[in-house]
Amino acid sequence: LNLRSQRPQVFSEVNDLRDRVTQLQALLLRLEGSVRVMQLLSASLDLSDVIGHFDREARRLVAFDRMALILVDEDDLSLAHLITADDGRLHHETQPRVIIAGMQVLNECRPMTRELWPGTFSAPDDAKSFAAGMRLVLDMPLTLPDAPLGVASFGRFDGRPFASDETIL
Repeated sequence: LNLRSQRPQVFSEVNDLRDRVTQLQALLLRLEGSVRVMQLLSASLDLSDVIGHFDREARRLVAFDRMALILVDEDDLSLAHLITADDGRLHHETQPRVIIAGMQVLNECRPMTRELWPGTFSAPDDAKSFAAGMRLVLDMPLTLPDAPLGVASFGRFDGRPFASDETIL
């Protein structure tokens, strides 16, 4: 029998399996958090509660300095409601406006990152965010199986890239 010569290969395969199990467990935790976020968004009608819960759950999954939610107007499916959380206070704007980056994220149904530099702004508030020190934004689509909810935008002041596992919210 040639078991001794196969021993290192077996140990290597066992270690690879352990690594895959660890990765799958981490992914399951993230998906569980994502499900909780989606349940909160679809269940609660109190905006303060929804944003507070969303902020707490999102911070477990993504490291960010500021967050904004751009919600779909149910009447015409445009992105019309902008909600930002700043220093524990909510700011809610209901003026209809075109939010180019958010529409692209919803249409393509995938997360997108944007660097904020003069000349590259694709959303009305990008210049204001840049002036406040924001350098990188991760826009993520929020959808239910049968309808779009909106876009979550997470910003970082330090410009540090978002890791691939942070983009699966």
